Amino acid sequence: METGLSQSGYFGGGSVPPSLQPDSRLRIGDFALSAQTAFGMLYDDNVDADDDERDEDVFLTLSPSVRAQSIYARHSLGFGAGATAGTALKDTGDDFFDWRIGADGRIDLSRKSKLSAAVGYTRDVEDDEDIDAEDASGDTPIHNIDASLGYDVSGERVGFGVGGSVSRRDVEGDDFADRDRTAYGLNASVRYKWSEDLSISGGPAYRYSTFDEDVADDGDSRDAEEYSFQIGAGYRASRTISTRAAIGYSILTFEDPDRDNDDSATGSAGLTWAPGNGTTLDLEASRSLGISIADNEDARTTTSGSATLAHSLSLGSRSAITSSLGVSVTHVSDLDRTDKGLVAGLTYGYRLAEHAVFTASYRFSQRDSEDEEADYYRNLLSVGVTVSY
Repeated sequence: METGLSQSGYFGGGSVPPSLQPDSRLRIGDFALSAQTAFGMLYDDNVDADDDERDEDVFLTLSPSVRAQSIYARHSLGFGAGATAGTALKDTGDDFFDWRIGADGRIDLSRKSKLSAAVGYTRDVEDDEDIDAEDASGDTPIHNIDASLGYDVSGERVGFGVGGSVSRRDVEGDDFADRDRTAYGLNASVRYKWSEDLSISGGPAYRYSTFDEDVADDGDSRDAEEYSFQIGAGYRASRTISTRAAIGYSILTFEDPDRDNDDSATGSAGLTWAPGNGTTLDLEASRSLGISIADNEDARTTTSGSATLAHSLSLGSRSAITSSLGVSVTHVSDLDRTDKGLVAGLTYGYRLAEHAVFTASYRFSQRDSEDEEADYYRNLLSVGVTVSY
């Protein structure tokens, strides 16, 4: 899904700290059932993530979800569904109802090979913090359908996999029909386990994107094919430090013969430090090439770097605190701008009963952009109760 942080990501009183998550599974035949409902209240001092016209509101939210997972000795089958509904006390135009449903499965063809598949539908709203959010769109509903199929073989040292995917994105409203599109993808990879600490993988990928309308500024089509190849490695440097890196090349070809191909070196590098005691530090840098979502004829090269520090602290058996701090720098070529971002969060959780947890959360986000109209800062305060059953 390409909508960035959805409203369901921070509405509903905050996420329950992992140490307070109850084991609330009910067995029904060959399936284990888990479900929860979160009730919450949230204050948002910048609902539209727009510093030029800051608007505050208070929301009452309800977020139920359910997951059924098979407990077969072999194979796997799962179903899940969830929703997030919110009522604004000040401006009813900010009310929302998002929901999602999906299924996934795996067939073990042998001890070394498996066939897996997944399909899902999400009804979400345009996230105002997303870099491509339309200024005049408000809470624009977006419908996403994704499906994938893969075949994988794992040996003692060598493995390989092939897969395919299809996705469909529809943005409600005639004013945004130029963003509706369908994408098809194919990929293949080969893996080699060099040692217990080092593994290498690589392979090609193909993606075809077709838009419902010709949406470039000059009226030309943006339908395009992307061919890429990437090789990467993962290395565990120590018990607490793991690293990863990949390098590749992508070529974007457009169906319109008057448009030149775009090509770019791509890749990523990352490091994770997990010293224990609930602390993790993630460093990531990446460069990618893709189709522009904005209404112009250029492809999009995105270059970014980020650092995220997270910590979880248990305060006895009934309460816990989780915190996170993230900074990022992102350059987007087709928008010709560089954004600096900061996100900080703090959540306190207290177990009221065996299957009920109270949470109180604070989240701060800020973007400093070369495009002054994209600047914003935002404070979110929420309280809620999550009941698992």
